[in-house]
Amino acid sequence: ISLSWFAPSRESRNGVLEYYTILINVTSTTTQLNVTASSTFYTLTGLKPYTAYTLSVAAATSVGRGPYSQTTTVTTHESTPTQPPLLSVTSKTHSTISLTLRPPTDTDTLNGVITDYLVTYTGVSVDTSTRTARVMPSSTDNLSAVSETLIGLQEGVTYSIRAAVSTSEGTGPNSDLTSVTTDEIAPTGTPQNIVFISVLNSSLSFQWDTVVLSEQNGVITGYRVSYKGDDIDTTWRSFNVTSRSATISPLEEGEKYLVQISAINSAGIGPSSSSIQATAEIAPSGTPLNVVARSPSATSITLKWLSPTAEYQNGEITGFQIVVTGREHDTNNYTYNVSANLRTYTVGGLEEAHSYGVTIGAYNKIGYGPFTNTIILSTLESAPGTAPRNLVGTKGKTWIYLKWSAPAVADQNGEITGYEIIYIDLQKTDVLVNTTELSINITNLEEYEFYVFRVRAYTAVGSGPYSAPLALRTLEDIPSAPPSNVKGYVISATEISYEWESPALVDQNGVLTGFYLKIASGDNTYTFSVLLAASRNSYNFTSLHPYTNYSIQVRAETTPGAGPYATTFTGETFQAAPSGTPGNIVFIVTTTNITMKWDSVSQAQQNGIITGYIIKYRGLTLDTETRNLTIVSRSVTLTGLKEGNKYEISLSATTKIGAGPYLTLYNTTDEIPPTAAPSDLSINPSGSTSLLMKWKEPNKAQQNGAITGYLIIVVGLQHDSSVYRFVTNSSERTYTVTDLEENHQYYVSMSATNSAGYGPSTENISVFTNEAAPSSAPQNVYAIANISSLFIVWSAPPTPDQNGVITKYEVYYTDVESGVNRSVFETKLRIVISNLHENELFRIRIRAYTSYGPGPYSTVIYVQTLEGPPTAAPANVTVVSFCATQVALKWKDPPSADQNGVLTQFDIKMSVDNTNEQVFSTQGAAYTYTITGLHPYTNYTIQVRANTQPGQGPYSTPLSVTTKQSAPSGPPQNLQAVYSTTYIILSWEAPDKDLQNGEISYYVITYNGVVVDTTNSRTTTTSTNATLQNLEEGAEYSISVCAYTVAIGPCVKTLVTTSETSPTGAPTDFQVIAITSTQIIISWGFPTPEEQNGVITGSQVIAAGQEHDTNVYRYNVSEYTFSYEFEDLEESHEYSLQVRVINAVGFGPYTKVITAVTSEDISGGAPLNLTYTATDTTIKLHWSEPLIHLQNGELLIYEIEYYSLSNYLSNTHTFTNVSATQTYVVIQDLYEDVLYQLKVRGYTSIGPGPYSTEISVRTNQAAPSSTPTNFQLTTISATQIQSTWGPLPVLEQNGKITGYELSLHSSTNSTATTYSTTQSSYTIQSLQPYTLYTVQIRAVNSIGPGPSTAYMNATTQQALPSSPPTNFKLTVLSAYQIKGKWQPPPTQEQNGPITGYDVKLVTANNSFHRIYSTIQTEYTLASLHPDTSYTVQVRARNSIGPSDYTSLITVSTLEALPSSAPADLQVSVLSATQIQLMYEYPLAVNQNGEITGFDISLTSATDSIQHIISTTVTSYTLSSLHPYTTYSIQVRANNSIGAGPYTAVNIVTTNQALPADAPTQLTILQLTHNSVNFSWYQIASSSLNGKFLTHTILVTNTLTTVTFSQSSLYSQTSITDLTPYTQYSLSVAVVNTQGTGPYSSPLNFSTNQYPPSQGPHILPIQHITNNTALVQFTHIPVSLQNGPITSYSLTLYTTADSLVVISLTNSPTTTPSFKLTGLLPYREYTALITGTNTAGISPSTSINFVTSEYLPSGPPTSILATPYSTYVLLLYQPPEASLQNGIITEFWIQFGDSTFTTNTTQYTVWNLEELTQYNFSIAASTSIGRGPYSEVFSVTTLSAPPTAAPQNVTGTAVSYHSILVSWDHIPANHQNGVILSYIVHYQGQEHDTDEGKKTVDATSTNAIITPL
Repeated sequence: ISLSWFAPSRESRNGVLEYYTILINVTSTTTQLNVTASSTFYTLTGLKPYTAYTLSVAAATSVGRGPYSQTTTVTTHESTPTQPPLLSVTSKTHSTISLTLRPPTDTDTLNGVITDYLVTYTGVSVDTSTRTARVMPSSTDNLSAVSETLIGLQEGVTYSIRAAVSTSEGTGPNSDLTSVTTDEIAPTGTPQNIVFISVLNSSLSFQWDTVVLSEQNGVITGYRVSYKGDDIDTTWRSFNVTSRSATISPLEEGEKYLVQISAINSAGIGPSSSSIQATAEIAPSGTPLNVVARSPSATSITLKWLSPTAEYQNGEITGFQIVVTGREHDTNNYTYNVSANLRTYTVGGLEEAHSYGVTIGAYNKIGYGPFTNTIILSTLESAPGTAPRNLVGTKGKTWIYLKWSAPAVADQNGEITGYEIIYIDLQKTDVLVNTTELSINITNLEEYEFYVFRVRAYTAVGSGPYSAPLALRTLEDIPSAPPSNVKGYVISATEISYEWESPALVDQNGVLTGFYLKIASGDNTYTFSVLLAASRNSYNFTSLHPYTNYSIQVRAETTPGAGPYATTFTGETFQAAPSGTPGNIVFIVTTTNITMKWDSVSQAQQNGIITGYIIKYRGLTLDTETRNLTIVSRSVTLTGLKEGNKYEISLSATTKIGAGPYLTLYNTTDEIPPTAAPSDLSINPSGSTSLLMKWKEPNKAQQNGAITGYLIIVVGLQHDSSVYRFVTNSSERTYTVTDLEENHQYYVSMSATNSAGYGPSTENISVFTNEAAPSSAPQNVYAIANISSLFIVWSAPPTPDQNGVITKYEVYYTDVESGVNRSVFETKLRIVISNLHENELFRIRIRAYTSYGPGPYSTVIYVQTLEGPPTAAPANVTVVSFCATQVALKWKDPPSADQNGVLTQFDIKMSVDNTNEQVFSTQGAAYTYTITGLHPYTNYTIQVRANTQPGQGPYSTPLSVTTKQSAPSGPPQNLQAVYSTTYIILSWEAPDKDLQNGEISYYVITYNGVVVDTTNSRTTTTSTNATLQNLEEGAEYSISVCAYTVAIGPCVKTLVTTSETSPTGAPTDFQVIAITSTQIIISWGFPTPEEQNGVITGSQVIAAGQEHDTNVYRYNVSEYTFSYEFEDLEESHEYSLQVRVINAVGFGPYTKVITAVTSEDISGGAPLNLTYTATDTTIKLHWSEPLIHLQNGELLIYEIEYYSLSNYLSNTHTFTNVSATQTYVVIQDLYEDVLYQLKVRGYTSIGPGPYSTEISVRTNQAAPSSTPTNFQLTTISATQIQSTWGPLPVLEQNGKITGYELSLHSSTNSTATTYSTTQSSYTIQSLQPYTLYTVQIRAVNSIGPGPSTAYMNATTQQALPSSPPTNFKLTVLSAYQIKGKWQPPPTQEQNGPITGYDVKLVTANNSFHRIYSTIQTEYTLASLHPDTSYTVQVRARNSIGPSDYTSLITVSTLEALPSSAPADLQVSVLSATQIQLMYEYPLAVNQNGEITGFDISLTSATDSIQHIISTTVTSYTLSSLHPYTTYSIQVRANNSIGAGPYTAVNIVTTNQALPADAPTQLTILQLTHNSVNFSWYQIASSSLNGKFLTHTILVTNTLTTVTFSQSSLYSQTSITDLTPYTQYSLSVAVVNTQGTGPYSSPLNFSTNQYPPSQGPHILPIQHITNNTALVQFTHIPVSLQNGPITSYSLTLYTTADSLVVISLTNSPTTTPSFKLTGLLPYREYTALITGTNTAGISPSTSINFVTSEYLPSGPPTSILATPYSTYVLLLYQPPEASLQNGIITEFWIQFGDSTFTTNTTQYTVWNLEELTQYNFSIAASTSIGRGPYSEVFSVTTLSAPPTAAPQNVTGTAVSYHSILVSWDHIPANHQNGVILSYIVHYQGQEHDTDEGKKTVDATSTNAIITPL
């Protein structure tokens, strides 16, 4: 089962996850297992098939394991059953067997649902074909039995039946065989093959074969024999026999009798056979007469005789039998039956020179008469009949030692007088050698040469046949040279092709047995070697590693050893795609991003240079489109993902070849909170202080997880602070909000929460509680005083006290000095009371009205009218200039009477020429001020005024001051130059007036040459012109001009070049290099600067040929080119070269002439007129030299290139060189009849010229130079050998092959037979069986035959032996054994090696027939039946088959002990201590005597001691046995000779009983908080009393029973999921199939402590203020503490930014609460509480709460005031969020004596005076009250444009370029403010039409317009 899961959310991990624990419960049992996993994927193995497992997973940190997940149940797949079904036989008939099939006892072994039962059955001796039947179950419960009837069976046949059960996955093992025999019926067939075996004058003996097996219909128990005579004895008589033979006696002589036989089985008698007839007679009683025998040849004997006398013939003689018996090595009996009319007979095929005995007898139809006395005689001598045997040889380099054995004695045919040895050198003539010995040493042979040897023996009569050829070759040596032409080719990333050629034949030193190749990687981490056949000359190394350097070597091998290695080939495999995946992938997951980092593919799997990575990813539920990324780095961030979505991510590395395998992983983005709010929210007042809420849950698709609760936010719009309520039960849909204020408006919203957090809130719903009368006074009453008015502002009564809608306010004020009281009414929260006395004190109170009446007065406040601005300027004002940019001022206060208040600051006004006014203010009432940043040498006008809080006083009298001079800040202007060859005249203008910063004293001129005359020069002048003299011609000068006041100012710069003349010097550093045959490169430098006389604008180069190329090459190049390459010149030619420079005036002089000669080049023409003459291995090539003018130099050599066009050659291009004085070449060592391409080219010292035209030349033919390849012989029959071969190598055919010649020699005939064919195979026919032949072949073309192959040997196949063994004899050894001996058939009749013999054994009554095989010439027939007559024959066998049998020999065995065990032994287990035995006597045929008693053998499997119990009865009960013990039981019968064999061992097991003992030595091995690992020792096996099933472990604390199936002597297991810190006891008992044995003594222990599994329960927070909260909680339940709680800890952090603000710890003995202080108002906090014991910390519980509102602690921000003429627009923002301390409900604007409130962030103050300064400050308020005001800021309203123009405007021309304009001021009533300035517009009416303007101070009434 493969599991995967997600890790716990980050907030619930409580640490770093280290592993996971998987809890496995087997659903059908109480078994529990724990598995540890290191990742979120795990595969459980070793599970049971088709078993339900309940699984859950828990995560663990270093502290311990967390809670388990919800369980999931998974059922493993089915498998094949592991036990067979239960098979029982319920009934049977003669043709059917009925079965019952049941599932295995242990149904867990089914491993699935039964699909069918497979029944397999077969007859034991007949009906032996195997048949099957599939039986379907009647139900799927795996419990029901099924029935099946096997039909179509044969009668009386024993069937073997077994069954297997199948599931959907396959069929399980078969059950044990069950044997069942069908019922019998009477035989339906008759006995067969009835023959008479004895016909005498008074008796007939006959025998028969039993009924055909298929017609026996059971076991044949006997036969009914019926007979009658046809003349005298005519009555039918019958008798029964149990054997298959019978004798009828006494009979009437000469009477013809009819005989019939019927078979009998247990069901009855079958039909009778057809009648057979016989007449009682006797055999002849005399021998033949006058017998004469002689040997007419070496292999025959002739016999002559006469018939017996008539009185001894006893009837008609029907024939004679001649018996010839060998008396020496041929001991066979040869029997010949000849017809009665013959009197002479020649017996042939006998052994030469061999002694034989001969006898003859007559026979009639009754039998054989007596034989004559034996005549002894010998056959004549002849040449040996077979060759010498066992020819073998030992060889050296120049000698071969031969030895052999004489021909078999039977084949010597006389006395061997000597041996003839003939041997043939395949390249020489035959050599004959004679010897009388059985060995010879042949010397003076050639090394490593083939020789074929044959040997024959001879007698005095002649020579016998040659032995089979023995081919021997003198010894080899190792190769002396390596393979040649070694080449390697890198084919792919994993394959290198390697080629070579064999060493030269002269270096092979033997037959190449193969080539040994070895390859190694560059770092030797990979080596591989291979031995190839000698026919190979190439090999492809495959499965190599990509992008790896390999070295390869090869060497040739012969049998003696290996030659040297060839030169090493080195090659690097190509790159391939990586074969591995990146590793160590790390994920960083957010809601919409997954960042991956990884390591590269392992070096061994990169297969090249990693060029990048491919990432494919797609969502599995959402965002399912697959996206691809290709990157080069090893990290990537996948963005734009869907939240909480599982993604499949595949990663692959790439090389330039492609991508490697993908590694696919899965990860899930983090969840997000719900994205929808609860729906259908409705809110209704349910009382004056409560609201009833109802809603529905959010849209399912937007819940983004399970909704765990709801957050309700109720916000009062005024004084009531926000109230939070949690509905923790996610099933609730209603809630009542209580404890609200009467007639109060609230905004109510709510949001849902899941494990990721809170979702969006619903829209705020506004709702009001009911009204009531005010119960308190207006709040925050204050007044702003002006000179003659009061601006009074207040707040409404606190919302809880308004008790309704406020309709108006009453303002009650009293003039304290006069005591006058007045009241005014206002509906707003402010009022202006005007027309008051200045600086007067007033007492003020206010009360609110509702429709029910007024409330109480507010607290009295006192306020006084304000002061005014100063009415005089500061005194004693002075100003001093002390540098170019600063002036200092000082002054004193205005007179005290004119200050009109407290002086707050002073303003300084500064202007230049009454324009560009600037105002500076002091910080507070300071009396000095420094103005900085002024312009040097400038006149300024300065005034000062004083300020009080209400406004500004008048300015002081203007004072003038001029700043000091400084260096000019601008350069001179309009610098111009006039120049000649040696001087420059300069002129310029002064710097801009505003940049002079003082009076110009003089000017400084600095100059220097850029290239020449580079010395800096300096001069000064007070004028604005200067002349620079004595300069260089054509030189560039850098010139700067600067002005000087008190210091030097910035300069103006210019570059001026004096006039030029033509250069007076030649270029320098002139160099010439001939770089090729057609190129010369020159280089140079400029003339010296003094000789350039100006700017060099270019150069001119010239080259002139001195020989046949008389051209002049002239080229101009640019000024920055200092080299030039002359191209396309003549090869090997001399040139003169010069260069000169150019400036704007003209050319300079040339350099001196330098000569250079171009080098030679390759020839431009090819050799001409190629001709040739050719032989078979040479080509002579002629040519003419190239044309002279194309040779381009002196020809040194000619290169000839030639190569083969044959497909069978390597086509390697070969090169050879000859001197250029020779125009021919002879190319040797070519291949015959091969087409070659040839071409020639000439070489100069530079290199080769072009090739001539290629010509094709074919070498002449020759006789083949090698033998056909792959010559092989295949014997296809006893008379045929097929030869096959391959063509010669093409290069050794030397022409077209026209045919092949084969030469054949045999081991019996040394004369060669020749065959011709044009095919590549030939079948040689009419050969002798089992004969060795030697064959050679050679190829023939039109020139003649080539060399012959080495001799190839083949032996024709064998044939059946043509005669049986000889000298067959039998010896009776015992009651059970008969020994037979014989000799092999004659050698010449064996027709192949005799591989064995068949001994045929038949009982005399033909009831037993068996054939035994042996490879010896004797055999002991064992396991025979005592006192039984047997007939025995023997035949020889070779690999083809058997010979005929020998004649019959009949013998009988001795008597013996009983030969079989008691029959039908039945063993029944009666109980755990008793077994009953029942058996029958052995079959009568096996008793071998009278049975006198029985022995019972009883052996226990536990002690192996045999107990013998004797009895005379056939039923016996064994008692006092051990429970559940396996016993071996046998029974044997005894007779007077002794005891017979035991029955087969019956192994039975007594029934089980309960276990007798309990396990011992329970020991705790390891103890944790939730598990215990312990061990125990198993009870003794003798105490199990049954089959061990499991251990039962009793956990007493929980009454839990756990099973543990391990049965070893020492057992160990763990109990998990225990409760921490809990007392337990354990007991163990053994369970067998009978039940549970006694439990062990209990083992007591206590589990360890563990961190609490649950945090404290936090109660709803009831006591919250704006800076405190009391958090109360309940103790962790004792059952979840997992150990004594030592402390509780609280961590408080701000919910918005998770900043921890408080950490507290208290003792568990104190009150379960935490008092939180120092909190900030109106903040949402999250409190986490954990409990701690000595093992660790519990999971945290949390609660969120919000502190109450409070006054804002900061003023509004971002204040912007925009003034207009009669109003000011104020814009502002609430205080900083951290300073609001609640919901901002109002803003207070205070200015002058007035205060206004608003609930918006802008406010317009209307009805102001133009051009008036106002002071403002702003504050914000929450429902609790107003916060601090902002700093006071001043705003001056704007003035309106004047409504009239200046008066009496006049203009007067006062000079040729100026006009004086004068006017009167605008009337005061039309100024509409303070006139700031006047603007004079002017425009010319003719050519100066541009409009101009000039601004003047408002105090002026004239202006001068200039320049005009």
